[in-house]
Amino acid sequence: FHMEKARKNGMSPEQLPACYAQVQALDNPIRREMHLFTLLSGLRKTDVLTSQSSKVNWTKPSIFLLSPKGGDERAFELPLSRPMVECLKRVK
Repeated sequence: FHMEKARKNGMSPEQLPACYAQVQALDNPIRREMHLFTLLSGLRKTDVLTSQSSKVNWTKPSIFLLSPKGGDERAFELPLSRPMVECLKRVK
């Protein structure tokens, strides 16, 4: 039915420690947190960069993404894990 083959360019669990070490070696703390948040959340880079701090719900840790890939009709609320919340706090 669907002729396109799945891409095999994802990161394996064995590659995570090296990726994490590269992120931690970044000089810019904001960029470091952005990369870590992207890794932890699985969001696209553009979604992380265009997210708004006013859309973070601190009482029920989550962030509302207004316009992810696919447009406004695909808006959703992403639950935040404790490490993701810590990323946001360090940036704030």
